[in-house]
Amino acid sequence: MTVLFSHGNAEDIGMLYDWFVTFTGNLSVNLMCYDYEGYGHSQGSKMHNPENVPNERSCYEDIDAAWDYLTNILGKNPSSIIIYGRSLGSGPSCYLAERLSQEGVVVGALVLQSPISSVFRVAFDFRFTIPGDMFCNIDRMPSMCMPVFLIHGTRDEIVPFLNGERLFQACPAKCRAVPYWCEDAGHNDVESFTPNSAEFFEKFTDFLKLHVTAYEHFVGGATLSESRQGVLPERSWLDGLWCMTGV
Repeated sequence: MTVLFSHGNAEDIGMLYDWFVTFTGNLSVNLMCYDYEGYGHSQGSKMHNPENVPNERSCYEDIDAAWDYLTNILGKNPSSIIIYGRSLGSGPSCYLAERLSQEGVVVGALVLQSPISSVFRVAFDFRFTIPGDMFCNIDRMPSMCMPVFLIHGTRDEIVPFLNGERLFQACPAKCRAVPYWCEDAGHNDVESFTPNSAEFFEKFTDFLKLHVTAYEHFVGGATLSESRQGVLPERSWLDGLWCMTGV
């Protein structure tokens, strides 16, 4: 089981190592993360983005490249991959999930944490998409054909909680998992809102066990602590792309 993680705006994969160790250890999953062009060590395309400036199109190209690496180079089965986007990362994650749904590719699940409905909707409760808006996730949600798990703090001071609610409402009923609305949590403390991130990992594990068939086969019936005991994650870098395997 592999998680393809798209990070938020004010971070890069070099800043997230400690969290990745905690995340993979608690869930007993592999993780692959990548940096958007212009973030961290990631370099822009000389053809499409010679100045290496982050933009919406390059984010989509970046996650396509990460998906291609996972499935075509590493040979991972799409049904064993969880697409996971946090904050800004919900944009490329929803783009990829919609594309794969439309192509009939069976994916393990889509997880969105503190997601945006769209860039403009972070500040304004628009009921429709207007020209110039970016990362219009809410317009992509009706196309989803995989389990969708939404996570959002009810007191998010950066991306209002309404964004998560709107995405949940726009998701097809058959794909909706019970969301995790973290009471009183803000934008950057959903994971740590309870001691040792206990509630966060409990909700995440419940979702995987209930909705992702490949997860139970991957864990192999062992408890999370047993499957991780004494194991340190192996990691590899590939120009802005980070793979971690710990089980």
